[in-house]
Amino acid sequence: METYSKVQGTYRYKAYDDYYLGKPKVKEIRYIKILAPNAAAQLIQGNIDAAEIQPEMIEQLEDDFEIITIPEHWWNYKLMINHREWPMSDKKFRQALAYAIDRDNLVDIAGRGYGLIGSPGLIPSDHNWYNDDIDNFYQHNPAKAEDLLDDMGYDGEEIELLVKGGRNVEERIGELIAEDLEKAGINAVLRTMDPKTVDTKVNGWDFDLALGGHGGLIGDPNFMARNTLDMGDFNSARYDNNDELTDLLEEQVVETDEDDRIDMVNQAQVLYAQDVPALSLYYPDWFWAYDDRVEIYYTYNGMALGIPIPQNKFAFVGV
Repeated sequence: METYSKVQGTYRYKAYDDYYLGKPKVKEIRYIKILAPNAAAQLIQGNIDAAEIQPEMIEQLEDDFEIITIPEHWWNYKLMINHREWPMSDKKFRQALAYAIDRDNLVDIAGRGYGLIGSPGLIPSDHNWYNDDIDNFYQHNPAKAEDLLDDMGYDGEEIELLVKGGRNVEERIGELIAEDLEKAGINAVLRTMDPKTVDTKVNGWDFDLALGGHGGLIGDPNFMARNTLDMGDFNSARYDNNDELTDLLEEQVVETDEDDRIDMVNQAQVLYAQDVPALSLYYPDWFWAYDDRVEIYYTYNGMALGIPIPQNKFAFVGV
């Protein structure tokens, strides 16, 4: 790295000609900040060679640029649930939430049709470890949600739904969820707050429901254990109320027989879906466009804990 500007958010990298696999085919790489709505124009004008783009830009760019898609199961919009407090502590209430929320509608409206419906078993349906027994869990059914609420004795207590302000997609998701819950008889009040405030409240269990989101759903299914049992991560459901589920998630980590591990992860998905410690809403599509100077691509299963960085080093060194 030759230069870095914290103020401008720019990086400049220079090729190392004595690289052991041979002289790189790219002499210099520069990362610059642009406004997301300007990405297509910047590409067309030749000011940049690659950028993340919005879905509506694809048609404008696809004739002259290559378009690549991040795996849908990289990012997860998720409903966080305070399962320590009534009425969220009742499994029937959490199941009612799952029946009440129209996840297909979230993809169509908030995601503009670009995304994959969330799996109640956490592991996305396009993942190699997905259990297709989850396919029919919680089809949108407000009447079923009302029946569950009646069975548990829910009397219309006010439920607060926290959403991070300044993020258009998340605010729209919150509005749609609040509408769905109201139709099912849940007295949900939408509260928009500063992102740090929402994170602090969720971390301190000072919430009822909150819209969250995180990546890391690529690769080894141990992410299911991290996002369920990790008590130190507010992106985790922090749920250990089901001993069978907890045991399966802990044991699958050290299971060396793949067939046995598949069975354990499949069982865990069903138990997770039945208990609804948190609810995956949908996995959005993300797109990059690039010109023909360098062919960029995503590393299979991403980097580190599954971060899908679309600039693999080997795209620039020519091996």
